[in-house]
Amino acid sequence: MLYLKLFTLVNIMLLAGCMPTQEPEQTALDFGEHQSFTLSKNDGVILYNNNCSRCHGIDINSSTKLGRSADQITNAIDLNMGGMGEYSFLSTAEINAIALALSPIVSDSINGSDPLSVVDEMVAASPGVELYQTNCMQCHGDISVSTKHNKTFLDIQNAIDQNIGGMGEYSFLTLSEVEQIADALVVEAVAVVEPAAAAPTGAELYNNNCMSCHGSLDLTNKTGSSALQIQQAIDSNKGGMGKLSNLTSEEVQSIADALAP
Repeated sequence: MLYLKLFTLVNIMLLAGCMPTQEPEQTALDFGEHQSFTLSKNDGVILYNNNCSRCHGIDINSSTKLGRSADQITNAIDLNMGGMGEYSFLSTAEINAIALALSPIVSDSINGSDPLSVVDEMVAASPGVELYQTNCMQCHGDISVSTKHNKTFLDIQNAIDQNIGGMGEYSFLTLSEVEQIADALVVEAVAVVEPAAAAPTGAELYNNNCMSCHGSLDLTNKTGSSALQIQQAIDSNKGGMGKLSNLTSEEVQSIADALAP
């Protein structure tokens, strides 16, 4: 009996050893290694709501990060900008989906308009304006009323390099992009033309320059003096009149007209 049991056990072990070992089948839905696997825009909205909304706006349509690319999001995570390093668990596919959800392309149903027309308008706008609205508006206001009008390329780049006001998080901007933002912030100075002051009348000129010596205009002893006579008296410093050499020929004529009988 013991022999039979041993024989049976040996046979079972031999049979087990002859059977081929079956390897587990590999899955193709690994986000990290299979980057060809893509998620939809709706998936990106869900991912945004779960990971981004508490800092960048609950409604993705009014997010402060609209237009962010996958590269920009990845850089922010890799550099731990604003503490985003905590999202390093997001896969490439998930980051691509979030970027897709943040794309400015709108649906066909908005006011019945063609979605491409909205994109065309954005493309037609200055690239610097688009860059400003995407990266700067949250802190500095809409570009039309920005607190940073006429900031130069160096002003902006220095603020980024020195992390002034937390601007170090925008170190991903290229020099060309910073220059485009600076160009968009240029506001032409509008020259304020003050209305020309009305020229003083002959009577006013007489009262201001002549009355102290020659009496009031209605009682002066210089009634009928011509412009030539007055100018000659000034040029020859007659009676100290040389001090009135600042009077123009037009002003002298006006005084003469006021002295006409």
